[in-house]
Amino acid sequence: MAQEKELLTESHQRINSIIPYGKDNSISREKLIELTGFADRKIRNIIEDLRKNGEVICSSSNQKGYWHPTKRKEVVEFMTETYKRARNLFVMARSAKQYLNSHEDQLEGDI
Repeated sequence: MAQEKELLTESHQRINSIIPYGKDNSISREKLIELTGFADRKIRNIIEDLRKNGEVICSSSNQKGYWHPTKRKEVVEFMTETYKRARNLFVMARSAKQYLNSHEDQLEGDI
C-alpha cells in the first residue's frame, strides 16, 4: 500500500528547491540557515519531512551537506549508510529492552 504524501508547506518547498543536484554541489545546514533564516532544528525537521514524503535527499557522514542525487552511486551510498545507521539504532534499542526486562524489579517508575 503506497504511503499518502503530505501537503508540503511553503517552508518545505523552499528548502527542497534550495537543495542542489549532485554530491559535488551539496549544501551545508549552515548555508541553508543563512539562506532561509530558519533555525537548525527546523531545517533538520523539514528535511526529515521531505524524505518521509518521498523526496530523495542524500547526505553522508563523510561529506558535509545535502543534495538531490544525480547518479545511481549517490543513492546507493546514501541507502547503505542509512541502513547501517538503522541497524545500529535497532541494536541499541534491543539492548535497552533486554536491560529493562532483566532489571525491571530494580527500576523505579511506570513503564
